Amino acid sequence: MDRYFAIYVALFLEIALVVFCMLGVIVSKVYTYYSTLLVSNKRTKYHQFLEDLILDYNKPVIAHQFPRPIYPLTLLQVFEQFDRQFSDQRWAEIKEQMIPTTLLTKAERSTRSWRWEKRNFAARCFALLPRAENTQSIIRMIDDKVFHVRSRAARAGILLENREAFHKIIERMAPKKGFERCMYRDYLIEGTQRTIGWAQERLWTEQDPDIRFVLLDLLASRVTLVDIACFEEDFTSPNPDLRLGAVMVHSRNPQADSENYILRASHDSSDKVRTEAMKGLKLFPSEYTINTLSQHLDDVCWETKVEAATSLKEIGEPGVEILNRNRSTEVVRYVDDFC
Repeated sequence: MDRYFAIYVALFLEIALVVFCMLGVIVSKVYTYYSTLLVSNKRTKYHQFLEDLILDYNKPVIAHQFPRPIYPLTLLQVFEQFDRQFSDQRWAEIKEQMIPTTLLTKAERSTRSWRWEKRNFAARCFALLPRAENTQSIIRMIDDKVFHVRSRAARAGILLENREAFHKIIERMAPKKGFERCMYRDYLIEGTQRTIGWAQERLWTEQDPDIRFVLLDLLASRVTLVDIACFEEDFTSPNPDLRLGAVMVHSRNPQADSENYILRASHDSSDKVRTEAMKGLKLFPSEYTINTLSQHLDDVCWETKVEAATSLKEIGEPGVEILNRNRSTEVVRYVDDFC
């Protein structure tokens, strides 16, 4: 009897466990469905409210009229969507009035949270509307251990035009490779002329070659007037990366005497430096530069030969004549087919 009783109890517990699991799944599905529906409805309301404000210039922007209750993450996502689409004065006014009262207060409280999702929420809010009173929080989060947090904080620091944030981003870029470095670079390129000024100031004193290359790359990425003297020593540096950075400035952001510097770089011992010089020579078409490009059709480095041929092709008739005379060479056939 005891044996059958134990079997019945075990069977009952097994059935109860199965039923409990099924109820759990059902409750979870119902909760997820209605939560998603609620968030979707709130997103629609937020979207419609902001759209009406943007289209009606006569409608005053009053923060307390925003639809309640506020779901911060959903609202942030809607603001980010609009921010990618609009950049006019009306949108700037809406952000200035709405974001501080609906998002920034919660964002500041979340900057020291142990949960990275909350810190990421704060960084994204600051990137939407960086304000001076949030400067220290932004700078602190640039060093956050989570990429999603520090990346958004870096963008906020650049938009805020803060010198300390700029230098901290430069120092974080130097040891990085791949996507993260490119992302920081894009943020710096979007910065104002002040970032270029800070880069030139630091080049006068910076000794770390990795940081110097980051600064040179930044100067090469914007078409603007730069002080050549702050990096002239890099042309004769034993470090090929610094020589490459220096010629990049002249080939991608030409200055008054860039032609002479690029011609010097065309005879450099580094393949990368010569290749970059070939790209820059097409900006200064003359008999001498064209002859220099034609000589590098026989360079020992394939990439250099390709860039020399490509530049000759882009220069026009004088360069094309040289390519026609070298039609039998592999590099010219390659450039004709693919460049």
